[in-house]
Amino acid sequence: MKEKVLINIVTLENGIDYDVILTIEDGNKNYIVLSNVSDHNDIAIRRILEKDDKEYLEKLDSEEEFEKIINLFYERIGKEDNKWKIKV
Repeated sequence: MKEKVLINIVTLENGIDYDVILTIEDGNKNYIVLSNVSDHNDIAIRRILEKDDKEYLEKLDSEEEFEKIINLFYERIGKEDNKWKIKV
C-alpha cells in the first residue's frame, strides 16, 4: 500500500467542493479521500480511474470496497479521530 498527501480542490457530482486529504493505493486501484471545504467533518471517498491519459472519479461499487478503504484511511489518520460523516 502506497499513500501520498496532496493539496487540491475537487468539485464532485453534487456540485460541492472538496479538499483532497490523501490518495490511497490498494493493489491496482487508487482511491481519493476528500473533505468538504465548507464542512470538514463531511468526508467523501472515490475511486480514481484513468482513461485516455485523464483521471476520473467514480463512486465505490460495494460496501466491502468502502469498508476496506475506510479501514486503510483510519490506519493512516488513527481510528480515534473518527469524527467525520463519511460518504460513499
